[in-house]
Amino acid sequence: MKPEPCPCQSKKNYQDCCQRYHKDPSKIPTTEHLLRARYTAFVYKLPSFIKQTMIEPAIKAYDENFILHSPIQWKSLHILNKNKGDEFDNEGTINFIVTCLETKESTKPFAVKESSLFKRINGIWVYEKALSIENNPIAK
Repeated sequence: MKPEPCPCQSKKNYQDCCQRYHKDPSKIPTTEHLLRARYTAFVYKLPSFIKQTMIEPAIKAYDENFILHSPIQWKSLHILNKNKGDEFDNEGTINFIVTCLETKESTKPFAVKESSLFKRINGIWVYEKALSIENNPIAK
């Protein structure tokens, strides 16, 4: 069986990248690793990992049914910039863009630009909240 590329676009195989974090979120060293693992968890529909890596107020929006049955087709993750969130920090922010299709049949992609706040609690990185979110259609 050929190793599959990780959806987080790290240029690594899933088994050598986000899979280890999906098995044990306490191993996530930085906010960037958490963001990539969360993106991959949405691609692979892994609601338990998504929930494990959220705190209030973000967890109020958690919807397992949506994660499992969403028609969204995740296409790409592009990290614009980050502030803090390294191995010795306790919080950090990342600005990123996710590109999606609304359904498998959709031909109109859209982009979500988000600025997210992450915190390290008891040594474990978690997603706290979106500081800003913009949804934009992508012109062809």
